[in-house]
Amino acid sequence: MSAAEDFLYGYLRDLTLTRFSKHCPLVQFTAKELEEYTESSKLGDELSMIMLWGEAGTLIFKTHYSEHSGRYLAARAMNLDERQINKETIRAYMNEFNNLMGGHFRGTLETGNTLLGMSLPFTAGGDDELEFFKLRDKKFSVKRWVLQGEPELSVVFSCEMRLDEPQQIDSLRAKLSEALEADRGSDNSGDIEFL
Repeated sequence: MSAAEDFLYGYLRDLTLTRFSKHCPLVQFTAKELEEYTESSKLGDELSMIMLWGEAGTLIFKTHYSEHSGRYLAARAMNLDERQINKETIRAYMNEFNNLMGGHFRGTLETGNTLLGMSLPFTAGGDDELEFFKLRDKKFSVKRWVLQGEPELSVVFSCEMRLDEPQQIDSLRAKLSEALEADRGSDNSGDIEFL
């Protein structure tokens, strides 16, 4: 794994921690890296995925979650009772979370003249990840981490990336770090507005 990939994985892990801490300020989250997953790993009941690509490379960001954790997080983020949250609302919340993660990353890189395309986020079943694993391009590196809240509240993230121009990422480390610090210091709740 290159130094640029290692930096990006750390950046994305810290950004997920910052964003979920804003969405659910009463929950103390901790981030922990997980071992590489294998072909038999199922990381959650469902997953939300978004893809970014450009000259610098390709990044596939996934949020794996259980219905319990998704309902809890969506309810806290929208200040609703959990009984008001159905499966479609959970999916919409997780997709919007990934959309904001991708948009933050894309916007920061574009200030440094690194252009990226970005897909729409979409949801798939956790079992679909097992099929996706079989199609994985060996040129991609993969890392995963978990945000753990109170007991039985966890969300697993995985990211697959292939950097074709790692020097572009290296040249933007300072911008990415500044953007993360600014995000940590802002008083918004992570900009979740989709209803």
